[in-house]
Amino acid sequence: MINQEILSQLESHFSEHIPDFSEVFEILRLDSEQFILMCQESDLKIVINWNDLRKKLPVYISAKLNKDNEYSSLIEDLYDHDFKEFNKGFLFIESCGYHYKRYGEFLLTYQNYFYYKTPKINQFKIGDVEIEIAVPSSLYRLMFNHFTNDDNFVDGWEGLFTLRVVGCDKTDLERTLQQALFLIAKYDPPELVGDYPQIIPFEFEGDNYLWNDSSVDEPESYDFVAFNYTEPIAFYNIGRKLNDPLYFYRVLEYFFIINKKSEIQGLVDNYNQANKIDTFVESITKLYGTRENVLLENLLSNLYDIDSIVYEAYKDGLIQVNDIPTFSQKLYEYRNSIVHGKKDVKLDLNVPKILDPSPNDYHWNAIIQSLAEKVIEQFC
Repeated sequence: MINQEILSQLESHFSEHIPDFSEVFEILRLDSEQFILMCQESDLKIVINWNDLRKKLPVYISAKLNKDNEYSSLIEDLYDHDFKEFNKGFLFIESCGYHYKRYGEFLLTYQNYFYYKTPKINQFKIGDVEIEIAVPSSLYRLMFNHFTNDDNFVDGWEGLFTLRVVGCDKTDLERTLQQALFLIAKYDPPELVGDYPQIIPFEFEGDNYLWNDSSVDEPESYDFVAFNYTEPIAFYNIGRKLNDPLYFYRVLEYFFIINKKSEIQGLVDNYNQANKIDTFVESITKLYGTRENVLLENLLSNLYDIDSIVYEAYKDGLIQVNDIPTFSQKLYEYRNSIVHGKKDVKLDLNVPKILDPSPNDYHWNAIIQSLAEKVIEQFC
């Protein structure tokens, strides 16, 4: 059964952003309880439960509903997580894309497309999987209809591109998407340094930057002491520019031996007194040969006021025990996971994922940056 009054509301609502709504979708049911439709391009069936949407509406919107605008208002407040709730078996990446059975479509962000409008490579295959890059399909526009409510949606759907995969099982999806991004960048290379194709959520107004906490204490004096070491400052500066934790870690590495300055001074004093060059060389060699994880723990143990950083890691679930040895070991393991790209060694390999990005990366990066700032303040 199809309620024509409701259909008229929906067609009017979609006329701007999905002008081919009536041709693309076959309506299987449309009444005051449910909206069930079949996308004829992909053979995917979609269910929308009106009553569930009504319960979620804010009171100030519910109060304005009437028979002339009720269903268009419900659709306007429909989000991808609602589709996930109504349609079991769908995989959704919030505000980005979906996959069901062997079909998927994901928002593709690439500055090249902003400048040139038309991708140089828009259809290719990876094994038996078909890949297509195009403006979002009508089904995608329906599922992510909430994009149209945002101030960033200035160019309409024609200003966006999606990557569609046809014939791809869920188990192969991550591998297929990663390879697709690689091939796009290789055969449609970016004009701008730093640009690269990405499958990431839609950037809503205000969300297109990672906001930094800019609140700092006022310095006691604006007459600063000149730093003793240039290299760690350079590492820190490029780390902040690129938001790269490895440069922050290199700041820590730089001070591994400098942290042992008093121990080295003691060895020199002993040599000056005993004049035993062999003993001195053996001691220095042993010091420089100390394993990196031991040097890291020694450095962290000598930092002032490090307890707050260790507790932050504990609070974020990065460590299970709130102490420096545990913190140092987990930090060293994280460093290895992003440095060593080998799966056949006894190291956890940290592979960035499209479908399941790790929140731990964000927390570790912030912590390593804080450590870099602390050692610069203490040793420079």
